[in-house]
Amino acid sequence: MGSEMCIRDRWMANLMTPLRDRRRICAQVIDNYTEAQATGTIADPDAPQPNMEVLKACYEAVSQSVQQGENAYTMLSLDLHK
Repeated sequence: MGSEMCIRDRWMANLMTPLRDRRRICAQVIDNYTEAQATGTIADPDAPQPNMEVLKACYEAVSQSVQQGENAYTMLSLDLHK
């Protein structure tokens, strides 16, 4: 997993990059998690797991924002009931 400080710093550094770059990281996280789930290699299967529907909806909102030349999105723009 990593120490709390390292996780926080990694998260903060990611937030300082342009949205288009964060979109690529999000896609990689989705792919990595999906593969780990499929292969039974989740690091801590008993821990709370991410809500992948929300993460995928965020990815789609980010993609739309980037395509429109914007550098932001809000949770209000997400359709979580697809």
